[in-house]
Formats: sequence, structure tokens, C-alpha cells
Amino acid sequence: MKIVQFCLKNPLVLNLLTALIIFMGIYQTIAMNKEAFPAINFDVVAIRTIYPGATPKEVELYVTDLIEDEIRSLDGLEKVTSASIEGMSSILVYLDPDRSEDDKIKTTNNIQRAVDRVQDLPDELLNPPTIRDVNSGDMPVLEVALTGDIPYKDLHRHADAIKDLLEEIDDVQDVILTGYRDKEFWVEVKPRQLNRYSVGLDFVMGRLASRNVNLPGGVLKTDKGDSLVRTVGEFSTKEALEDMILRSNDAGIAIRLKDVADVKQTFEEERTMFRTNQKPSINLLVNKKASGDIITAVDEVKVVTDDYLKRHSDAALEAAYINDISFFVRNRLEVLLNNSIVGIILVLIALLLFLSRGIAMVTAVGMPIAFLATLAVMGYMDMTINLI
Repeated sequence: MKIVQFCLKNPLVLNLLTALIIFMGIYQTIAMNKEAFPAINFDVVAIRTIYPGATPKEVELYVTDLIEDEIRSLDGLEKVTSASIEGMSSILVYLDPDRSEDDKIKTTNNIQRAVDRVQDLPDELLNPPTIRDVNSGDMPVLEVALTGDIPYKDLHRHADAIKDLLEEIDDVQDVILTGYRDKEFWVEVKPRQLNRYSVGLDFVMGRLASRNVNLPGGVLKTDKGDSLVRTVGEFSTKEALEDMILRSNDAGIAIRLKDVADVKQTFEEERTMFRTNQKPSINLLVNKKASGDIITAVDEVKVVTDDYLKRHSDAALEAAYINDISFFVRNRLEVLLNNSIVGIILVLIALLLFLSRGIAMVTAVGMPIAFLATLAVMGYMDMTINLI
């Protein structure tokens, strides 16, 4: 009763408080992020290693077992599971759910350091082992299927360009390419030429392996500080590879790779076929940042992609937007808004049947104010509007 009496005696304060609630509610409704689902951390750390061309037994022996042996002794783990398949090692580390969030973060950092300490991993690994937390935010919010009646090398080039543009969007975390084949060089040796120059196949393979390198060279200490030294000798063009010297003599006569082999620049073998509208395609999976808005992110991705297609309209390039998760979020928000309006109207009609017009109107106005107050509190608690 004291609150009611205070409000009756101080209507100006009540009106200002009501206006403040309405303003903060509308502001937080606009500013609050929209999500498909709330971000959930599953307390799982995934370690993925690519070992091209290796059998499952080789992957297990030379990669999986070495990493598992290094991380099993760490504190704060519940269990470790692994899968070794052709060309890839996948390890899932389950964190102890009873630990605090700070302890889980420390354990994740310890896992990273433990993997970095692993010795004797094969030199043929595509990249060092990748480590990431598994959470609900890893699900892509949109898939851009890039296709067209153009050669694959042109499609490959456009996919790289669009990927770079999309990753510059503030709400986009990263873009993953699927149906994308990396560039590679094929070296087809000529047996007759090998015999002519007395060069063996093993010798050619050894020279290629020793010249096509990208290795750390240590630290150079100077008066101005330490500088990291790296040996970069990877071939980036067909011409550079063809001109690689296999052997030379004191007279300056050299045998080059093009003398004993044909070099072709192509793409890696297609293991999975991607088709959109019956045409070969490269798909770009767009992942949103945890702090980003799903509707804003998807709209910006479409704007950037459409703008690129307009600027390259002569390339017969097409883009299809599939698996758009924001579609469901938009539908739910529309349902929420429509239900709110219909609900307020029905309540107002019911109140008018039993109460005077003034009391009914004041009571009905209290409903949206209550909703806006709730949304204002949700915004300040860093909550999101999602399907749940």
C-alpha cells in the first residue's frame, strides 16, 4: 500500500519512471542480439590433425597416440576419446564439469601447451594440430553456394575473394570453404629423359622435398632485439618449379626439372562433389561471432555477396543462400510480435466488458510496460532473444 500511496502522491515521479522503463525497454530490444539458440559451452575441447595420405593405423600410431600420451596426465579432465581415420586424427577432451569456469579455462590452456610440446609428429602434416572449444555457437548461420558456367579455376578465384570480403564483416567470425580444392603441382617425369641425364626418380623426389620447404630458422640476436628467422622456399608458380636446378657442373651446365619432367598446375583430387542447381559449386559456411547479431550478420553477408556479383556480372557467377538460420529467428520474432498485439487487444476487450473504460485502458497499458521492463533487464544481463 505504501508504494501505491507514494505513486498517487507523486504522479510526476511515476510518469518519469514509466517513461524511463519504456525508453530502456525499446533501446534494449533494438540493441539486444538475436540468436537461433543461446550460446552453450559443452566443456569439450576438440583436437584435429590432418595427415594427408596416411592410413588409419599410421594416423593412430604417429599422431593420435603421441597427443593422447601428452594430455592424459593433465589435471581437470573427465575423459579423452579419439578417432583415427584415413588422413585425419580427431581427439575429444571432456573437461571435469564440477570445476569452476576459471579452472576450465586453465585446463584448456594446459591442453594447448601440452599439444605444443608433442615431439616427433610427422613432417607431412598439413598444419599443426588445431584446438578449439566445442560450443553451440560453432553452427554456421548461413551457407553461400557459389556456382556458375565458368571454369573451376575462376570459381576458385572468386570464392577466395568473397571469403576475404565476408571475413571483414564485424559480426562474422570466420568463413569455411567446402567443395574447395587446394592448388597443387603435378610433376610427371619422363623415363627416357631420366636415362638420358642419368638422373634417378628418388633423386628428383629428394630435390623437390629439400627445395620446397617452409621451416623455422631460429632467432637472430641483434642490438635492437631478437628477430625470428624463417626459411621460406615453397614454390608458388609453375615456372619457378620448372626452373628448379636438379644438378649442375663446374662449366655452368645445369639440368632443370623441366628437362626431365612435365609440370602442370592443377587442383587436388575431388573427393566430395558439391553441386548447386546441377552445377559445380564451392560453398562458404559463415560462422557468426558470439557477440554478433544473427540477423545483422546474415543481411550483411548477403549485401556483400550481391555487391560482388554485380561488380563481376560478366563472369556468369551465381550465388544461392541455403541453410539460412536467421529465417527461423525472423519467423519467431514475427510470431512473438503478432501474439503480443493480439493478446493486448483481447485483454483490453475483456477488461472493457467488466470495468470502466478509463480503468481498462490504464490496465491494458501496463502490459507492454511490463514486457519492456523485462526486456530492459534481459539486455543489461547480456541475455539474447532466441528461439528458446
